[in-house]
Amino acid sequence: MRVRHICFFLNSVNFGGSEQYLYSLSENFIKDGVKVTFISSGGKMERKLIESGAEILNIPIVGIFKDKIAELPFKHRLVLNNWWFFGPLYGFFLNKKLKNVDTIICQHGFPSILASDFSRKNNCKLVNIVHHLLPNEYTDIYNQLNVKPDVFVAISQEIKDFLTNQKFVKNNLIISNP
Repeated sequence: MRVRHICFFLNSVNFGGSEQYLYSLSENFIKDGVKVTFISSGGKMERKLIESGAEILNIPIVGIFKDKIAELPFKHRLVLNNWWFFGPLYGFFLNKKLKNVDTIICQHGFPSILASDFSRKNNCKLVNIVHHLLPNEYTDIYNQLNVKPDVFVAISQEIKDFLTNQKFVKNNLIISNP
């Protein structure tokens, strides 16, 4: 299957190491004629990404830095405990803005929740890149909200081993973080 439109879902488009990983991928996709869209809360790399040919779609992001919904700040708990309401709102907005997406690459907790919902409803391939063993990268909240990527990509053997031990992770591989 040839990829025609790929979306990257992440917390922000800033200078972090894990973000650089996605920027390199996007540059190569754009060179191959693939439409690229970044879904995030915005950031300092927006202008550079737009100049490279990527589209940017800024949305409110709920930071997930804990392992359980009950451990999150009030506003974050409100959103995730009422995902039955907020999920369709995000979905409505994303469906209006995104057309013909066939592949999604996501990282970070909340963007992965959004990407999982969108991919199921739009029949897209979903790849979740996991960079750390921290709750903001992988969390039990994924289980609570039924996040089901097609493939997990670990950036080290340690993370691959961790993912392998999770009951719901069916398919994972390593692509080392440069």
